[in-house]
Amino acid sequence: MTLRRRGRVLFAALALLTAASAAADAPATLPPLQAETLAGERLAPAVAPGAVTVLFLWSPDSLAARKSVGELQRFDAAFRARGVRTLAISTLRDAERLRAYAAEQRLDFPQLILGEHGLGPLPNERLPRLYVLDRDGRVRAAHAGLFRLRDLERAVEPLLSR
Repeated sequence: MTLRRRGRVLFAALALLTAASAAADAPATLPPLQAETLAGERLAPAVAPGAVTVLFLWSPDSLAARKSVGELQRFDAAFRARGVRTLAISTLRDAERLRAYAAEQRLDFPQLILGEHGLGPLPNERLPRLYVLDRDGRVRAAHAGLFRLRDLERAVEPLLSR
């Protein structure tokens, strides 16, 4: 096995371990997160059952989040037409700065700002955090840190056929 192949295998194993650890720590359902649109309108709760939803908790201040947001943009472009709802909720409360970053990166999925109640029982020490919710609002997958488009697709695909 070449050194490069060993590196890929090790990376894949670490990604699986991280995903398994994050999923084990994930709540069965998310608390009713309070969020606001960039126009200042309140959404409470931000995540409503009915559609498969990908929730991305992030901040443009996080290097891992900035690297992951491009993967999320590609995912949203491919899965929006299939009824998957992608929501990005930023812990950054500066709407102007978030709006400028979203425009610069050409992000076209909904950008929300975390409301005044914070993350509640959700861990916020490691951003980004990604949650995949089924149509009933139950958490089916969770991941902390960088993620790959392929892994997100694998988590969502089985939920679309249900």
